[in-house]
Amino acid sequence: MAKDASLTKPLLDESEPKDIQFNHPPDYWSRYGCLSKSFFCWVMPMLRLGSKRPLEPEDMWPVREEDEAKKHIDSMAEAWDQAEKKNPEGFPVIRALYHCYTKEIWLIVVLNVIASALAFSGPIAIQAMGVYLQDDTAPLYIGLTWIAALLMAKIIESIASTQNFFICRNLSLNLGNAIKGMIFDKIMTVAPNSEYIAQQGKIVNLIQVDVGKMQFLVDVLPILLIFIVQGVIGIWLLFEFLGLSFLAGLAIVVIVALFNYRIGIITSVIQHELMNKKDLRIRRTTELFNSIKIIKLFSWEQKFVDGVLDARRAELKERRHWLRWTLIGSFFLNVAPTAISTATFVFYAAVAKKELDAPKIFAAMAIFNIIQGPIRGLPRVIATIVENQVSLRRIQNFLRAKEIDLSMVTREEHPFTDDRLSVQIENGWFTWGGGDPDEQDNSSDKSPNNNESQSNGGNGQKKGGYIELQDTSAGDQSPRHTARPVLRDINLKIPHGQFVAIVGDVGSGKSSLLSTLIGDLEPYQGPEAKGEPTIRLLKSVAYA
Repeated sequence: MAKDASLTKPLLDESEPKDIQFNHPPDYWSRYGCLSKSFFCWVMPMLRLGSKRPLEPEDMWPVREEDEAKKHIDSMAEAWDQAEKKNPEGFPVIRALYHCYTKEIWLIVVLNVIASALAFSGPIAIQAMGVYLQDDTAPLYIGLTWIAALLMAKIIESIASTQNFFICRNLSLNLGNAIKGMIFDKIMTVAPNSEYIAQQGKIVNLIQVDVGKMQFLVDVLPILLIFIVQGVIGIWLLFEFLGLSFLAGLAIVVIVALFNYRIGIITSVIQHELMNKKDLRIRRTTELFNSIKIIKLFSWEQKFVDGVLDARRAELKERRHWLRWTLIGSFFLNVAPTAISTATFVFYAAVAKKELDAPKIFAAMAIFNIIQGPIRGLPRVIATIVENQVSLRRIQNFLRAKEIDLSMVTREEHPFTDDRLSVQIENGWFTWGGGDPDEQDNSSDKSPNNNESQSNGGNGQKKGGYIELQDTSAGDQSPRHTARPVLRDINLKIPHGQFVAIVGDVGSGKSSLLSTLIGDLEPYQGPEAKGEPTIRLLKSVAYA
């Protein structure tokens, strides 16, 4: 019977991974011209190829050098350090983002101003064409000139709008990569006694929720700029067309803006509580899945499920409260455009006793239609800004969290001392930190003595030159958020090339000893400690 080759074939390909050979050169972006970039003609070959067959990885464009995540992470980390040192008050992460993406931010501002200003080319052309059509003696070329000017203005507006959207999406992706990279780097160095280690749900929310809100802010923040630009130009045009009658509509705008400002303050408080409830729910869910074996063994399923559901109900209660106020603000802002135009026309015709003609009505309605888009989008901008204030504080607090002291461990390139050691600890008194050692009971008789394995059976002298662990007392019974010493008077020497097993009871300090080698534990500063500990370690040491 022939042997099935698939049964012995390895599941993973052990060959070296091959780099993707892209069909586009690395400098493909610089080869496209201004017109191709303006009208996005460079994407058409990819779309045509995708319509004929499924796209392969090599058909895609290689990542541009300016879009590589590492570049943005390093740049953002450097800008964050400078902003934090210069002025830690407020939101230094905003200053860091502005420092990294100044060019993109100002380009977005310029494009939004151009697009917002040219949006009013329609009402201006309507007013001019209405006057032109009412004048039977006006020459033909005036009408043709207005039509050509309107066409050119709309083309430029379209280019500015699409380029603005493209730049915003690139900025959003690069910003998200930079912040996520900084968070991942911080995770690797955050101190073990930090609240973020005990509450991993907060880290999950930082990456999945808070960074996503910052990326979404890049997309919606231009609406605020459009609202300002179009509001100024729209008020000026309404004054030109309708005189002081536009103040009736402006009064409604001010009232709605003040009302929504108050709603924004309320939703900010609710948003903060909502994120706390979400952290609690995610933390309980994570604990449930991490301890699922023990929970099933002791039939604790219902107790843990009830805890998760209670947290979820509290979260949904805050969510409903937040949605209630958000909908109230959205209702008034959606009604505002109709109320503004109605109040303006009523005041112009009934109070000011002026005649409304077709050019003024059509032009004014066109202006109201233009500005009602930003007005309706304003609640989303306000809500996003409020949510981002909470998210920014959470991200900043995490980036400011205490880190492990990497300088405590000296890493060597080659075996050191005359004994050719790979690991050496002297005067080792260590704690997980988090409390005041003077207020803790630090007596060594409360922890088990010599729980760690000793190479000589108890006297602490060398045996065959393999390992030395002298006068050691270790115990991992203390909580990680106290200043009690978990390792006492550690003196350890491991020669290069030796295979060493550390054996002891549960909670005797085995994992704490290994954590000391990577700097997770802090030096104990109590009266029993005999000076500063010394840790020397080869750069390549395997332990588990």
